[in-house]
Amino acid sequence: MAYCPEGEILDNSVLALYRNLVFKLTDKLTFYREPEYGSDLEFSNYESLEKLYLSKEINPVDLKQNLANFLSEYLKPIRTQCLHPDFLELYAKAYW
Repeated sequence: MAYCPEGEILDNSVLALYRNLVFKLTDKLTFYREPEYGSDLEFSNYESLEKLYLSKEINPVDLKQNLANFLSEYLKPIRTQCLHPDFLELYAKAYW
């Protein structure tokens, strides 16, 4: 499990991924949350995300789930390409 103590930003590996990866790949990030935990949020920069996390308006579960969702969607084209028959044939020749 990733180190992500509530309200702490120092040495927080999940926040580091947002800062150094997610906001380098996108200009806008929508944070989806269950209605009982608040409404969805939109961020246009890392600083606004960090501010809400520091004030504990976003909890570690929200942070981790939305990171996983973002990475899954971002990597979906790569996963799809890896299932293409041409790729599978090349992989089989290279590694079997």
